[in-house]
Amino acid sequence: QQHQADGIRMMTEAFRRNPDMATIAVHLFIDAWPNGWMKTIMDFKRNPKPAYFAYRDALEPVMLSLRTDRLSYYAGEEIKTELYLCNDTDTSARYDILFELLDSNGIVVRKGSVSGRSKPLTSVYVATPSAVIENVEDREQFTLRAVLKDGQTVITYAEQTVEVFARQADVPEDKDTVWVTGLTKGEYDIAGEHVVVSEMPMGPSYFVSVAEDGPLADAFRPMDFKNWYDEKADRMAPICSLTFRADHFKPFLTGADARWDEWNSTEVKSEAMVLAEKEYMGKRYLISTLDIRTENPVARRLLNVLNEKRKNCGK
Repeated sequence: QQHQADGIRMMTEAFRRNPDMATIAVHLFIDAWPNGWMKTIMDFKRNPKPAYFAYRDALEPVMLSLRTDRLSYYAGEEIKTELYLCNDTDTSARYDILFELLDSNGIVVRKGSVSGRSKPLTSVYVATPSAVIENVEDREQFTLRAVLKDGQTVITYAEQTVEVFARQADVPEDKDTVWVTGLTKGEYDIAGEHVVVSEMPMGPSYFVSVAEDGPLADAFRPMDFKNWYDEKADRMAPICSLTFRADHFKPFLTGADARWDEWNSTEVKSEAMVLAEKEYMGKRYLISTLDIRTENPVARRLLNVLNEKRKNCGK
């Protein structure tokens, strides 16, 4: 439900920032009893899900929207977030906007302000507040808050969280580790077994899951492999378009592999993997269909954790 709320907020605010958008709606709004659909924003008892409140807040007549393509940074990198003022009313007014960057304890570590005038029935770019966090211990979440004020009266506010990671030295890769990457849809013989690679049925994905009982579960958080930045494209981009199945590989990361005709089936399906490991004939084989972009701190940490676990476990 939190993933749904994030998506609803991102989508709705993007529509609000577009001055050519006349009207929008969510499909569907309320669950149909007795079934529950993940895409609705209220259950059949009319209890709102987190996405309901995300949608409501993104429809404020006068709204601030913080837009970023990066949700994580290394310490010492410049954190930049675009700010837009969306005004669905037919009035124009002077405004003052206060910026605050808060650490994980709620302490303001940076602040600033900007003034201007809103335009009726449109959205306008306001500014790109930026900040640099030089040092953190391991990883820390920061919150950028923008507050729209009319004198001493707060009209509305918006928040965007980002994470800052400490820079770490790379753990050397073990010479007996064999990475298998660059696979395409098809069937392969790898490490002594049959591997079937399939395309993700709903197209390239912006997120994958950490296997709950896998060796990475204690090193990463549930939303770590989601909405990664692509430095070349200068935007968020999909991180995976293929999954694979193999009987004796140990899953690290998993992805969606349901087909339309399988959604109504009660048959249990084996996991569709994105990153998995197998020891075979004295070597360690890692199959990956993940786009490991190390401009994202989680991606570099993933490589280090994999290499560190191998070193600690021996050969």
